[in-house]
Amino acid sequence: MPKVSIIIPVFNVENYLERCLKSVIAQTFKDIEIIIINDGSTDKSLEICKKFAESDKRIILISQKNKGVSAARNIGINISTGKYLSFVDSDDFITPDMIEFLLTNIEKHDADISSCGMYDCYIQNNNKIKKICNKNKNNHGMINSSEALQEIFINGKVSLFIYDKLYKRELFDNLKFSENIIYEDAEIMPKIITKSNKIFYSFKPKYYYLRHENSLTSSKFREKDLDIIKVSKKNLEFIKKNHDYALKQAEFRFFWSYLALIDKIIWSDSNFKEFDNILKFVKKNKFSIISNKYFTLKRKMLFVLLLVNINLYKKAIKFFHKRGK
Repeated sequence: MPKVSIIIPVFNVENYLERCLKSVIAQTFKDIEIIIINDGSTDKSLEICKKFAESDKRIILISQKNKGVSAARNIGINISTGKYLSFVDSDDFITPDMIEFLLTNIEKHDADISSCGMYDCYIQNNNKIKKICNKNKNNHGMINSSEALQEIFINGKVSLFIYDKLYKRELFDNLKFSENIIYEDAEIMPKIITKSNKIFYSFKPKYYYLRHENSLTSSKFREKDLDIIKVSKKNLEFIKKNHDYALKQAEFRFFWSYLALIDKIIWSDSNFKEFDNILKFVKKNKFSIISNKYFTLKRKMLFVLLLVNINLYKKAIKFFHKRGK
């Protein structure tokens, strides 16, 4: 039985897939199974997957009709046999020692989850990748479930992302990714955290998150992006009902999701018909937003600008977007 199962959903990523798979195959820790779920790709992704599967016996390749990333991950979990689980998105890539690093920490500290830092990566005009690490690389430590549940909503010591971590597989017993939504990792992570006891975190970057025109965080606005509000509202209700000690942090994430959606609609130059209603909601809750200590001063200043002059706010958001901020 392999010690680590790495699950990789694949859908129309022919331009990025080889780099991803090469980085996983090159792991310094060799006792892995690599589960690739081709989710109905219509480009050359399946052809690339088959080529790699033929050259490495650790690869298990599943091909299905397009059902979405959540369904693909759920299938990967169901067929995995590893003691630990990890997830890699097929347009991202990882350092050669990421699995070894996460595994060493999870076993050394008898943790349920081990996390690492990430590089935000941007493709520049010369096709080179600019990587940014925004946190102290040497910061690390152990936190319990209660602390972690507060941290994930503010993107603190532990993030809402699914793919910068290694998990004991039993955390996923009776737990699945919700299908037919996006931001599915933000929806499942609070539940995973509450099933854990100890989480070892490190900000040492081992995962490369690639932002490009088709990635979720960099693509133009589409109505499906409203899921970010649905997910944060669902998480807020979950916290209110079961873990109210994390209420302020969950409220931050809830209001943040509205502001993030407003920003995306603006820099996409979208004429979304519900924009005015979203704007009314944040204006109605202006005191809750301004008084929430987890919003940065810069974000609060921008929010005040939004309240005072929407046109100036739009110019500011487009300016920051062009600069990759």
